[in-house]
Amino acid sequence: PGTVKRLAIFLTVNHASTMDDHPFEELRTPIFDMDADSLYQHVLNGANELGWGIIAHDSDKHNANFVVRSPILLFEDDVYVQVRYINDQQSSLYIQSNSRSASSHADFAANSGHIQELIAKLKGE
Repeated sequence: PGTVKRLAIFLTVNHASTMDDHPFEELRTPIFDMDADSLYQHVLNGANELGWGIIAHDSDKHNANFVVRSPILLFEDDVYVQVRYINDQQSSLYIQSNSRSASSHADFAANSGHIQELIAKLKGE
């Protein structure tokens, strides 16, 4: 989608998530050439390197909850990550990011940014 559609979304929502058919290419389900256990460890390490706080994690179910604090205004967003098994050599990620402030109707793409930041970190970008 173009700039106008993106602005319309980023000025009216305070959450983002990955999906197989997401209209924004950067939010389509990312697939990695590694098994689920390895990808899960990469997620935990990557989030730590990004300075995200771990709220909870379950290594058996390959999911984790993080809190991301903005450096300037100290807003907090919750990020949930689920590693999904595809086969012995591939896994995918479901990532959901939500603003904690219920009074805010727009996140100005912050939650989308968290998702993209984690994916880039895991891909070594």
